[in-house]
Amino acid sequence: MRFVRSLIASKGCTLGPREQLNQLTSYVDGSQIYGSTDRVARELRAFQGGRLKKTTEGDLLPRRCCTDQEFSCFQAGDNRVNEQPGLASVHTLWLRVHENVAREFARINPHWDDETLFQEARRVVVALLQQVTYKEWLPVVLGPRAILTGDLLLLQNAPGNTYSPQIDATLANVVASAAMRFGHTLINDYLAGRQGAIVELVGNFENAKVLFQQNTHPSALMEGLTILNAQSADSFLVETVINRLFATPQARTAFDLMSLNIQRGRDHGLPPYNTWRRACQLRTFSSFSELSSVMPAEVAQVFQQVYSDVNEIDLFPAAISEFTVEGGLLGPTFACLFVDQYSRSKTGDRFFYQNMMQPKPFLPTQLRSISQISYASLICQHTDIQNLQPEVFKNPGLPGNGPRPCSSYPTLDYSLWSDGHNMTVPGGVCMGVGPFRGQGIYDHWCTINCFHVPSFCPPTHCKCQ
Repeated sequence: MRFVRSLIASKGCTLGPREQLNQLTSYVDGSQIYGSTDRVARELRAFQGGRLKKTTEGDLLPRRCCTDQEFSCFQAGDNRVNEQPGLASVHTLWLRVHENVAREFARINPHWDDETLFQEARRVVVALLQQVTYKEWLPVVLGPRAILTGDLLLLQNAPGNTYSPQIDATLANVVASAAMRFGHTLINDYLAGRQGAIVELVGNFENAKVLFQQNTHPSALMEGLTILNAQSADSFLVETVINRLFATPQARTAFDLMSLNIQRGRDHGLPPYNTWRRACQLRTFSSFSELSSVMPAEVAQVFQQVYSDVNEIDLFPAAISEFTVEGGLLGPTFACLFVDQYSRSKTGDRFFYQNMMQPKPFLPTQLRSISQISYASLICQHTDIQNLQPEVFKNPGLPGNGPRPCSSYPTLDYSLWSDGHNMTVPGGVCMGVGPFRGQGIYDHWCTINCFHVPSFCPPTHCKCQ
């Protein structure tokens, strides 16, 4: 099987360990929507009304040229958008979210220019993406207990300072090269559309043609993704990605995703399984027989047949074989790495949406409105789905998670972003119009928005009648 090594990051004229080149940002910042470079961001923008480019055929992603002219290709902030139609459908959803926010902002603030509309809409969309990630996805992946071990909980009441300049939010090599790939164990052989339509992944890798068809357009596939059970979180991958990954009718060869993940870990120089267990302060193993305490005995026996020493076991195959943590999808080792990464991704991000110390924080009223918006709200508002369960990442058959009418889900209160709103507060009109003594970091914010938050906006900083 052909394996291409990752690009090498330049160290200038110095010597040292091989490091890989990052092609995307490390932050949960919507780069898959807007790109990780200014060049890509500009290619995706329409430069009218703050909008992004899209096709005229059903509010889909913009088209781009393909190597194979028989295939339809889309363009997004992440060039992997075309890997399979389900992924392209999720990209399409977030494009529509941006379009709707920009359109509503233009309605309530008709004097805003394209740049203002785009940046303000992007700021809200990234906030929604961060909220879905931390409030809905991570609890399913990590379980309630692991969520409490890291700085992963979102602020529930008053706004605050979530940022620490001492925290490095850079994506760890081990997370990108191993831990984040746990999702490969959840992949099915097919996607579900409507009226019994099935989209097999084989033959539809790098092919978005199905998204133009009646029962397999993005809304239909999004509905299927919310209903169809994922594969179990375990050491097994389905046939499609083991022996037929990226197979097409024209392709003579295919790839094996498990092998690719193992080789990628070796390409990036990841230490073996026991080393990461030790780093996470988890029990390490001196014999293969001891592995059965954290994974099925039959899997431990396979490792004994493949590896000559328990200290040589690769991280990825061993970590996905672990018994999962309570209420989560990961074993203890990957859960440890996830908690570390997503804690740093939040605390090390000066522009995290709940951080009130950033240059332009959201108003508390705006944050409260954002907090009401769930992934179900976004899917309902931007697809033609009529009924959806409130916890989208969980099966609709679970008690209390049955489908509800989409009309019952709240939408964002866009009036809170009107220029006129910023000068009005409960109890009166803001009278502060200039700087105050002290010149603290919140002086300007409190003066303009006049929203009294204890410890952030002292009464002397803002005067309301």
